[in-house]
Amino acid sequence: MLEFLDSLTGDFIGAHEYEQMRDQLLTARGQLDGRSGPGSEFTGWLDLPVALSAEELESIRLAALQIREQFEILIIVGIGGSYL
Repeated sequence: MLEFLDSLTGDFIGAHEYEQMRDQLLTARGQLDGRSGPGSEFTGWLDLPVALSAEELESIRLAALQIREQFEILIIVGIGGSYL
């Protein structure tokens, strides 16, 4: 049986609210794990960073290093949802 465990929601989701949402949470978890829900073709992020090759990770590391050396501030606009 799937379980939803999140120690970071206690400050804003009460136990009674969790119980009300439990079935929905488990359904959503099952759809994510099974890659079967709406938008399932966009669930590749679930395998990150494990699915990245060593070359891709090195490319990201080098880009981050270059950004750190050339800029004081980096602003990212428009990223969200599953692409986080």
